[in-house]
Amino acid sequence: IPLQPPRNRQGWEALIGEIQTIGSTNLTGGWMLGRDELMKAAPEATRRLLLLSDGQLNVGIVEPGMVMRLVGAGLEKDAVRTSCLGFGPDYNEDLMAECARITGGQFYDAQSAEKLPAIFAAELEGLQKLVVQNLRVRFKRLDFCDAAMLLGNSPVVSLPDGRQEITVGDLVS
Repeated sequence: IPLQPPRNRQGWEALIGEIQTIGSTNLTGGWMLGRDELMKAAPEATRRLLLLSDGQLNVGIVEPGMVMRLVGAGLEKDAVRTSCLGFGPDYNEDLMAECARITGGQFYDAQSAEKLPAIFAAELEGLQKLVVQNLRVRFKRLDFCDAAMLLGNSPVVSLPDGRQEITVGDLVS
């Protein structure tokens, strides 16, 4: 369904009802289609992608490192933040959680349909209360400081000028 205002709910439900499982997951292909649709939005729009998958890489790009680099580049280049919903009895929790973490998105264990309304409500509420998007903090340790340590798992990049950049992510009110 192309990016558009939500006017044809019944038609969309019919399309979604036609989806069939065939035992293959082209996770990266689906993610790229979603990213491409988000790029059609106004430049100032918040770009949030919800990836619903079992995370099994068996079609398309199947190397986890390449998938993570692509999803991470989506945040850097296109400001697309990815939240992941893991489905199925044997979904790849490590891959799904890492794709969400590197973009500052959320990871959800969506093992039952009953969890979906709360997950979608949390994502929508987060978007409505967004006050700062893609916050990054840069710092340089001064001569009198012997050491600095980051508590947490936020991504850190060393910059050419000796500073460190910590990706904090979005801030909500």
